[in-house]
Amino acid sequence: MMSYQVASMNGDQLFPVADVDELARQRWGDAVKWVRPTAADRQMTVSLDPDDGPAYSIRFDSSGDSVETDGTREQTAAVAVWARSLLPASTSSEIWLFDWNGHAALTPELTEDQVWDRWVDD
Repeated sequence: MMSYQVASMNGDQLFPVADVDELARQRWGDAVKWVRPTAADRQMTVSLDPDDGPAYSIRFDSSGDSVETDGTREQTAAVAVWARSLLPASTSSEIWLFDWNGHAALTPELTEDQVWDRWVDD
């Protein structure tokens, strides 16, 4: 699977690190299998095993300004839209979904179905 990252291009915090477990369980419910620190506490990893797709993970950087996922395209779009939703719609921060090949700007009104339509190859 590919790995994609969602990050604030301005370095703004996307989420309070202390709330990762609660935020993930609010969004994904019983699909969350575990949440734990990894990489010498520089990340929090959420392991998901949804009924309707393959297992995947979301890694939250300890600074709170980025998340990374190894899910399918559909799972990645869901993570991207969810991560963007953690910020107020009025934020001036640029939030991008990206990998080594391109990026998509994430705006407050963006839906999961629209994420890949915004993709721009770099």
